[in-house]
Amino acid sequence: MKDFFDTWKFKILVIVAVFLVGIMAYAGANGRLTAAPQELLSVVLTPLQKVTSALSGGAASVWEKYTSIDDVMAENETLKAENAELRQQIAKMEAQIRQAQDDSEENAFLRDLLGLRDLRFRYVMYDMDYLKTVSLYYETLYRQNIGVDFLPFEAELEKYDLVIAPMIYMEKNNIGEKLNAYVKNGGTLVTTVMSGLADENDRCVFGAYPGKLKDMLGIWVEETDALRPYEQNHMKIEKADMVSREEYSCDFLCDIIHPEGGAEVLATYEDDFYAGIPCVTCNTFGKGKAYYIGTQPEQKFLEELMEKICKDCNIESVYSADEGVELTVRKSDKGRIVFVINHNSKEAEVDFGTDKLKSLIDERKFTGKNTIQPGDVFVTIVEE
Repeated sequence: MKDFFDTWKFKILVIVAVFLVGIMAYAGANGRLTAAPQELLSVVLTPLQKVTSALSGGAASVWEKYTSIDDVMAENETLKAENAELRQQIAKMEAQIRQAQDDSEENAFLRDLLGLRDLRFRYVMYDMDYLKTVSLYYETLYRQNIGVDFLPFEAELEKYDLVIAPMIYMEKNNIGEKLNAYVKNGGTLVTTVMSGLADENDRCVFGAYPGKLKDMLGIWVEETDALRPYEQNHMKIEKADMVSREEYSCDFLCDIIHPEGGAEVLATYEDDFYAGIPCVTCNTFGKGKAYYIGTQPEQKFLEELMEKICKDCNIESVYSADEGVELTVRKSDKGRIVFVINHNSKEAEVDFGTDKLKSLIDERKFTGKNTIQPGDVFVTIVEE
């Protein structure tokens, strides 16, 4: 018996007994002795009710998921059918689009990823982002559905009407001489701040900036003001028919430009100690033109300027379409393949003019104005 009193079972019984006596004493002191059994039951059953409720809710949730398995299976079957249809469409088009290549022979971007990375890692401003700058200029053409080729510095430029070369920081692979010859022979060049500053070994060039591009651009750059992230300057447009507004914002970098080589001033700064100094210029060099954008202007200005430059070069989208509709043309031995994608959440329109096109998906015929549903894709071939 003595061993029993030393066990944990006895200790639990004592605790329960003390607990019950405490409840009875509390009820008696408050004149609620008759309610003691009910209160005792409430104390004991309330936790059990909570546990039961939680278990019931969990079971209901599991049951609900189980009973909706049919909907999940139906959705999977729908996706499987759509994937199978897509594979069939691709297989049907494969022979005609396999060897298709970009049809843009008018515009090019010169890019130098290895040389321009120095702007990020070795130059004084860590926030310099070459790829971001390229994407800002590329977007202006993408919105117009004008295709481009991305070229290394070694590429031949003669066949292109327009070359865009942002931040030509390093003058390597004879790029200075090549661009001079390109513009002199009738090409149009657009280049920007941070150009012509170093040779192929990342050494500062001798003489005035932008080095070998100076005579062709008709300017020299005295210095570059680097703005803080929260600072802005403004550009006053000097040529009224060039863009839609008289003023645009600019930030990040601001070249102090002197157009002593005869460049035409298209825009000037409005603020700071260099107010009235040119920030955008255009120079006629030989048979061609060279534009210099000596700051980072707002995107609206870039879009309008690039639209005008493309128009002056007789470069336009192969077809007109609503905003948000992407048009891309590829050329193969089968003919010209036209891809149309409606990125909008509503219907849009594309105008094929007098051309006659046939869908490579379902052989539908297209000509003139056509409605394309949101998210829809046309893959067509021009019938010559």
